[in-house]
Amino acid sequence: MRNLKTAIRMNLRRFAELFTVPCIAFLLLIAGCKPDDPEPWPAPETDYTKGIFIINEGGFTAGNASVSWKHPDTAAVRHDVFNLVNGEALGDVLNSASTDGKSLFLVVNNSQKVEVVDINDFKSLGTITGATMPRYFLQIGINFGLLSDWGSNEVKVVNLVTYSTDTTLATGQGPEELTMCNGFAYVANSGGFGIDSTITCINISSHGIHKQEIIHPGPYSLVADVNDNLWILCQGDYKLFADTSDDVGGALVKYDPATETVVKKYLFPNQEHPNKMAIDHTGENIYYLNKGAVWKFSISGNALPSTPFIQKSFYGIDIDKTNGKIYCADAGDFSSAGAIEVYDAGGVLIETIEAGVAPNGVVFPW
Repeated sequence: MRNLKTAIRMNLRRFAELFTVPCIAFLLLIAGCKPDDPEPWPAPETDYTKGIFIINEGGFTAGNASVSWKHPDTAAVRHDVFNLVNGEALGDVLNSASTDGKSLFLVVNNSQKVEVVDINDFKSLGTITGATMPRYFLQIGINFGLLSDWGSNEVKVVNLVTYSTDTTLATGQGPEELTMCNGFAYVANSGGFGIDSTITCINISSHGIHKQEIIHPGPYSLVADVNDNLWILCQGDYKLFADTSDDVGGALVKYDPATETVVKKYLFPNQEHPNKMAIDHTGENIYYLNKGAVWKFSISGNALPSTPFIQKSFYGIDIDKTNGKIYCADAGDFSSAGAIEVYDAGGVLIETIEAGVAPNGVVFPW
């Protein structure tokens, strides 16, 4: 390339008298020829709060976890936002993310950390460390949050001023999702690499354990309904994984925090192990993943549905509480780009959004 440029310069000098004007015009023409500009983006400090964040888990040990951002008004998607803004990779296995409307908490499981970014411009605000297998984060108030940790079977009370752990609360095995209901925080104890059947109730004022309640084997996912009841989706117990004959099926459990009692338990057959759920914008309909499909359950129903709502297997599900749109994560082969499929409340596919590797959910900043 250097020799070529030298030759060009020599020829231009040699024939300057004849070709000075044409050459200058030609070079200006070449300089002005460039690929079409990409679709313009709004200023970074104003656009991130208006779009949605796609949580791309990435491949285990591949170090390619990422966040994609979907433009609110176009089909444009900006990938690997954390790296683009902060100049470093996010880490290994983005298990989950949550927001308080100002900050985004990115729980990077295999990197043993939570990255905190400003939701307006995605710039790093700090890093929460000290967990061996962090799973989910729930902010409580302005100055602290709760972080579930599989590795230590604890929930860590995190100071959001210093991004350090103030105290730890012993839970059951394999604490997973956290949610607020009736003034208390609840964590589902999934069993981790073993088995557990409990949820832990946390007093958010004293930062202490209020109660541990036996529910059903394998509590995993939690939602609160419009009536302040807590719903727990339990996976059940695989026991000998290779032998399904001794399986204990999952359950969808209605729990009343006011009376601290199980109201009703909807049992799945022994070979069925549902794993994720979301509640819609009305707080009256629950959508869960099971048997390679999405199922819809009314909180006033008397039995589990017998017909799938969407006949397709997904890795995650979230619902926009402003309009009821259902966002389903298709992780594909877990090594290449996946997608988010968006359905309306009637189960009709309305949009497919390009994602990163192994998307597992969506976060809405509103």
